[in-house]
Amino acid sequence: MRYKESTLELNNSNIYSQVEERETKSYIEKPVVESHTKNVYYNEVKEDNETGGYYAFSVGSQLPKDAIEVKNFYEYVEKRRGKEGDILKEFLMLKGGLQKPTDAALKPGNRLKNKYKDMYAYDETRVILDNSSYINASFIQGYGQVRKYIAAQGPLDKTVDDFWRMVWQYDCGKIVMLTNVFENGKEKCIQYWPDHEQQKTSYGPISLLLVKEDVYSDFTVRRIKLQKENVTKTVLQFHFTAWPDKDVPKYASSLVHFRHKVNTTRTVAKGPMVVHCSAGVGRTGTYIALDYIVNEAKDRDYVEVFRSVEILRNQRVNMVQTANQYLFLHEAVLEALMCPNSGIPCRDFPDNYKNMMRFDNKKKKHKLQIEYELLNSISSRHDEKVFSKGKSEENRGKNRYSNIMPVGSEMPLLSTAVDGRNEYINAVFLPGYRKNKTFIVTQMPMETTVVDLWRLVHDYEIPTIVMLNKDIQKGKSTNVYWPEGDKDVTFGPFNITRTNTISKNLYTCLDLTYKYKNKELRQVKLFQSKFWEENMINPGSANDMLSFLSATEDEHSNNRGCGPVLVHCLNGCDKSGLYCVLATVIERLRIEQDVDIQHIIKQMRNRRPQIIPNYEQFQFIYEAVIEYLKEFETYSNFQ
Repeated sequence: MRYKESTLELNNSNIYSQVEERETKSYIEKPVVESHTKNVYYNEVKEDNETGGYYAFSVGSQLPKDAIEVKNFYEYVEKRRGKEGDILKEFLMLKGGLQKPTDAALKPGNRLKNKYKDMYAYDETRVILDNSSYINASFIQGYGQVRKYIAAQGPLDKTVDDFWRMVWQYDCGKIVMLTNVFENGKEKCIQYWPDHEQQKTSYGPISLLLVKEDVYSDFTVRRIKLQKENVTKTVLQFHFTAWPDKDVPKYASSLVHFRHKVNTTRTVAKGPMVVHCSAGVGRTGTYIALDYIVNEAKDRDYVEVFRSVEILRNQRVNMVQTANQYLFLHEAVLEALMCPNSGIPCRDFPDNYKNMMRFDNKKKKHKLQIEYELLNSISSRHDEKVFSKGKSEENRGKNRYSNIMPVGSEMPLLSTAVDGRNEYINAVFLPGYRKNKTFIVTQMPMETTVVDLWRLVHDYEIPTIVMLNKDIQKGKSTNVYWPEGDKDVTFGPFNITRTNTISKNLYTCLDLTYKYKNKELRQVKLFQSKFWEENMINPGSANDMLSFLSATEDEHSNNRGCGPVLVHCLNGCDKSGLYCVLATVIERLRIEQDVDIQHIIKQMRNRRPQIIPNYEQFQFIYEAVIEYLKEFETYSNFQ
């Protein structure tokens, strides 16, 4: 769920004040440090070693009084979310601002190493570089693990050498980056890695080689080789690209997916994970809190968000900085705990499915059906105003069904000018695993909207159309949008020609060309499915669906660099959604060699709420994955 501005929200327009570009000898007055931790089940422990003083916490046996059992956390969040809810009021009870001494950060030689005023590393948790050098970074405990993270300010021109010194000195194998280099026209941190694969650069005595860069829909993973003298190390940078400045990610599922990727990717290095945004407190604190709370909940079967954030703020200033971030943290924790069967290794998936098909005598349902109902309960509830474009008077007649509307922020806008037509079409972008806009799903066009479908094809350079409604019923508000014979057809400014027809058992493939106002000729392939009867919830065979997917994907892969796949059925959600979900599950399976069904469905429901509208389709996806895995004797090499 995406959260809008709250009346309890901190003033986001002035979260940070830039540190002035001048040296000064005046230090800020330190506040009196008070312990604000009650009902302690963690015991504060001072740890003194060669790297300096540091706060840690040891786990005791007494559970906190305000802990929420995992099984009750959904109800807890449901009752307290909302603009004036208790979660937002609770946030205001957190102590903000500097709570502990920051003498090192305020020394004249160090002041300019801080990007923002009052965002300094505490003396007792700060990361100390060789020769006692200062960097705006703090050690942060993980659940049951001291110094699991380093929360850091984003590198600046004057601090980037120190940043890489820190990574090298503390043998950090993972860097989690939660900001983009530029946001809203402002530089949030510098690009501290090489531009292209196999490109080298140096920072101080450390040289960097970008070995590999893998781009996904919401994040990028970079493998960077470090060399100092004759020693080499490898660092993985996980760059989350879907977190807007002064806001929260649109959907919690994207960050939950990202955390799974970070945690399941192995590295050789044994040092702390570096987590940074711009100041290293807001987004950084939210990510670390998510990881900390979920790990604790899985081990101890309870959740305590407030106290966990208190613990983090005891180690670095203002961790989880805004009310929106605090509210979003609850949503992300909820999703991570309630969708536990994601990222299942391929080798374990068949046994997992057998277990999920066991009957729960207490609830009188199969476990898989219980999982589906759980997924439904946490899927995003959209505010009705997100559908306002489709419900407007001028667009109402363009929707085949009044209860299936596009989420406005996910809708492709039409730009090709046609008299009497506006930018609206009942369609949305859906993500794949690699790309954020892999698919566009839409309804079978009506007589009045055929020209809009061709505007969509033209505007987004679509090379492949996948049609999943088998029967065409003329005179019942469906409309053929291609030439049925040898003659061309014209819709508005578009002239369409059929150049070839290939008929297979499962589908018919039409090679189409079209011109817009006699300009350049463009090609489109239209796959018309034959195997999915109109009155059937699922295809008759999982293997038929997989074969059809393979044929359409093979064709689309030959048109790399072109636009998304356009997928439609009669209503633009039930059959189309199953196709897109299964395609993305298989795409991820090939890349990660694991199976993630629930999170993929939830991500797509964020954009098209009616996707996978029944348990039968949910089960079909599991069965299709089982059939796909049967094609391989081992799960180590997927083509």
